[in-house]
Amino acid sequence: MNGENELHTQILWAVAGLCAFIPISLLPSTIYRILQPHLSYKPVSIFHRPADLTLIIFFLFNFPFVTYVVDAEQLIIAREDASNM
Repeated sequence: MNGENELHTQILWAVAGLCAFIPISLLPSTIYRILQPHLSYKPVSIFHRPADLTLIIFFLFNFPFVTYVVDAEQLIIAREDASNM
């Protein structure tokens, strides 16, 4: 009896595992089928999107400015109350 119960338990675990694995394995193809009509767009050049181009230029300018100029200013300018640190 005990061996038969173990066999039934193993079969149930195998079925439960398949029931959990099959939907997960089908998920990528399902997502692709849902998104396929939206994925067939033609990319637009960055020069035809002025807002995006402006943001990119803004961040490309500000990244080195903030990184080097503002950080260097924090290191160079001494605090008056630095002795309390």
